[in-house]
Amino acid sequence: MEVVILNNLIKDAKYLDIKSAPVVIEDHVWIGFNVAILKRVTIGKVAIIGAGSVVTQDVEPFTVVAGNPAKIIKRL
Repeated sequence: MEVVILNNLIKDAKYLDIKSAPVVIEDHVWIGFNVAILKRVTIGKVAIIGAGSVVTQDVEPFTVVAGNPAKIIKRL
């Protein structure tokens, strides 16, 4: 399985004013293959992230999201 949690991917970023930020993954979350989760994102409990999704914003608890960018597909 491959999950990518993205932060700053800029060469010589030490010269830029770029801040890192946390990613929070709550309990009982399922994350599909090849998912990218950007910084400052919280994945709510019992959420499901579809394979290949790019998560750019918080995911509500008890939801299924998928796509690029990830959108709510279903509420559990």
